[in-house]
Amino acid sequence: MMRQNNRQKLEQAQIHGQLELQFPEDPIKIKANATDISQGGLGLNCSKRIPVGRRVMIRIGFLSPHEVMQFETVDGMVKWCRTHGFGFSVGIQFSDLNPQYHPRLTAFLQQNNPSRGIIHDPSTYSQQD
Repeated sequence: MMRQNNRQKLEQAQIHGQLELQFPEDPIKIKANATDISQGGLGLNCSKRIPVGRRVMIRIGFLSPHEVMQFETVDGMVKWCRTHGFGFSVGIQFSDLNPQYHPRLTAFLQQNNPSRGIIHDPSTYSQQD
């Protein structure tokens, strides 16, 4: 019963639109906004150009049914980067999306229409890692 309740909570989570990018060889973190997401990867907008082929760790927030932000980090590879307005539009391919390590993300992608799940105002929610 407990396992089923946890699964239901994961299925109801929503993705937070603001992401945090980090690079294995660099301590600098970049804020980005998700534009789309699928099983294969995600699109985002950010203020920095990111070289194609660069490995990146993406910290994604999920809003639980109790309005608590919970986070997962997934590895990816930059597939393309284009100028977009005053910043850049970036496509990132997930390197190893695994339900064991990314239960919220995989459940979200299997159960939801991702464009309906992106949230843009996290200021009223508490955070939990």
